[in-house]
Amino acid sequence: MIIRSAPLWLSRLSAAVVFLAGADLPSTDRRSEHLLNRNFAFGSFFTFVVGIGMYGTTYLVPLFLAQVRGYNALQIGLTIIVVGLVTW
Repeated sequence: MIIRSAPLWLSRLSAAVVFLAGADLPSTDRRSEHLLNRNFAFGSFFTFVVGIGMYGTTYLVPLFLAQVRGYNALQIGLTIIVVGLVTW
C-alpha cells in the first residue's frame, strides 16, 4: 500500500513546488512600518488575543469535558456540536 501511494504524494509535492516556483509571490519586507501606527498595532494585538481565546476554548472545552466531567467522545461531540450549529 505504501509503495502504491508513493507516486501520488510525490506528484502532488512536485506540482506544489512547480506552482510555488512559478507564482509571483510578493516580497517580504522585514520592516514593520505598519506596527508603528498605534491603531494598526492595537488592532493586530486585539485580533491576536481574541483568536487565542476562540481557538483556546476549542481545545480546552473538550479536554475539560473528558477529564473533569468524564464524558466519552460521543457525549463531547454532542455537547460541542451546539457551538458549530450556532456559528453556521
